[in-house]
Amino acid sequence: MWCMFEKGMYNGKFKANLLSSLHIKRQVERSSAIMLIEDIRAILDQGMQSLDNNLNKLTDERLVPRLVEIWGFVFSNVLPYFEAVFLPLQQEFKGVGNVMTAREAREVWGVTDQRLDIRRMTLISYRDNVILPLHNRLRSKISRLTVGDKE
Repeated sequence: MWCMFEKGMYNGKFKANLLSSLHIKRQVERSSAIMLIEDIRAILDQGMQSLDNNLNKLTDERLVPRLVEIWGFVFSNVLPYFEAVFLPLQQEFKGVGNVMTAREAREVWGVTDQRLDIRRMTLISYRDNVILPLHNRLRSKISRLTVGDKE
């Protein structure tokens, strides 16, 4: 169900998807906050992994400029889009939305430390799925740059 939404987002087709709305509504009805958060994480992770599958094949000279390009896309397109799409849901989690009062939100979602923070989830997904797999190469590249500056 989420795949259609995710593919549209990461391919640059920014259309709200009816299936995603139905899925969210269904999870709200089931009072499944943790499952809903995990679904959103899965969308983010799959999308971040699909941004550029060829990063490992790039030369060191092309790697950093490509990462900068991907970061620009994520920060200026993906992040604001996800924040906008999930803003109503975030408000419901906090109990300030249009559907539930604060008391009803606590009853439905429970008192949990795991709040729905789309911005944080998106940035963590970028780090975990784009940057960390390249950690050794980036560290080596940065080390060479640092050593070159001292000479």
